[in-house]
Parts: sequence; C-alpha cells; structure tokens
Amino acid sequence: MKKIVLAVAAIAATLVFALPSFAADEAKTKHSVGAITAIDAVKASLTIKNHDGEKTFTVTGKAVEKLASFKVGDKVKVAYTDIAGTLTATKITFAKTEEKPAAATK
Repeated sequence: MKKIVLAVAAIAATLVFALPSFAADEAKTKHSVGAITAIDAVKASLTIKNHDGEKTFTVTGKAVEKLASFKVGDKVKVAYTDIAGTLTATKITFAKTEEKPAAATK
C-alpha cells in the first residue's frame, strides 16, 4: 500500500511540474504578416489576410492605442499568442514592403 501511495505521489508531482511547461510553450509569441481586412476599435479586434487565410486577433495592451493608426488594406506584422485557439495581438507594426528590383534596360 505504501508503494502505491508513493507511486501516485510521484506521478502527481511530475504532472504538477510538467503541465506549466506545456502551457508556456503554447503561449510563445508568434508573428503573422498580412493585409488588414477589418478593424473593430470598440471590440479591440483586428483581422488580417495572408497566404494562410484570415486570422482575427483580440488586441491588448499598448497595441489597442495603435489601432487608430491603421486602416483596411495596410500591410502589418502582428506579434501574438495563441492560447487554446484565441489569438491575442500584443504588438502591431507596419510590415516592411519588399521592393521589386528595377527592370533591366537594354
């Protein structure tokens, strides 16, 4: 009986220390670049579209104040976390546009 109690305690201790590390991995900051398709200042949300499709973010922190500086069509880079499918934008900046090389003249 004592061995069973020790085994259960060891498993419980392992789970207590392992589960927070899984949550931390899920909350790592990710980045996405795309064109803004919708902005809702009242709900503090932003939707962008890129090659992966559309993503809608809940905007938090200082990024909420910056929403007014963007408009639909702007190309932006969004730093966000994805926790259980909820995308939360923590930083929004204008994306750098890649310049196309000038056409060669003959």
